[in-house]
Amino acid sequence: MPAKRQLNGIMVGTVTNGLFAHRGADVVLIGTPDGVITQ
Repeated sequence: MPAKRQLNGIMVGTVTNGLFAHRGADVVLIGTPDGVITQ
């Protein structure tokens, strides 16, 4: 985990998803053949 903590310190505000996220998503966008579903 030390590597993740170090990367998080560098990337805060630059990358806001995946490994570098500080919290979960508020909205999920799902692409479908009929359009986008927002949850």
